[in-house]
Amino acid sequence: MKKFGLIFAGVLLLIGAVIVFVPATLINGRLAAATGGRLNLAEANGTVWRGEGALTDAKNTWQLPLAWKLDAASLASGDLALTLSPVRNATQPSGTINLSATSIALANFRGTIPAQALAAMLPLRDAPALGGDISVDAPAFRWNGASGEGALKLSWMRARLATTAGSADLGTVEIAVTPQDTRLLGRVSNAGGEVAISGTIGLTSSSNEGDLTIAPLPGAPPALLRALATFGTADPSGAVRVSWRNSGR
Repeated sequence: MKKFGLIFAGVLLLIGAVIVFVPATLINGRLAAATGGRLNLAEANGTVWRGEGALTDAKNTWQLPLAWKLDAASLASGDLALTLSPVRNATQPSGTINLSATSIALANFRGTIPAQALAAMLPLRDAPALGGDISVDAPAFRWNGASGEGALKLSWMRARLATTAGSADLGTVEIAVTPQDTRLLGRVSNAGGEVAISGTIGLTSSSNEGDLTIAPLPGAPPALLRALATFGTADPSGAVRVSWRNSGR
């Protein structure tokens, strides 16, 4: 869950930063090197100013087709303004990302990635398999590592996780992210599924943390209880508390 609230926006910002310096056809190599081979930009074409491709993982198990347009005028002020648009009859991603030396700003931003794309980011020794899709909605959002404004909403639709002990239907999980003092605070909740989820996650410039409670609903199958047990010891009601704190990047 490191950078959980901003993982999707961060990936796209990385692409934006890379395309300033290399031709569109060479973005893939730079992106792969920057992410340790975890991400690629396949089928890249066009120019550094206007192009398109498909963000994917090393095994090409998922794809996010996208097109970009770089605002050349923004470079004069030291910023990078990148407008994303959908391709291949899709409706996402869309919106504007503005990256400066000290801040990130999103405007009318929307995008969706498969949940399995984030499995490697979970702070667990044996990360579970994730099902469903995660959408990001940010009408107006700005963050500079110490303060910010606006809001960012993540919705994990048809959420599902599976471990060797069993699987769990989580329904729709929502994370409402807002700047609070010197950190980004995400309030987590869900609707539907076989469990009730509540808690918070937090991100600062030097750490990330979380404190979640996952409780099985009445009638939950034994396989679900076994799956929850892999995350921690259940209390008498069957609820499991998952907490972590990671320092550094």
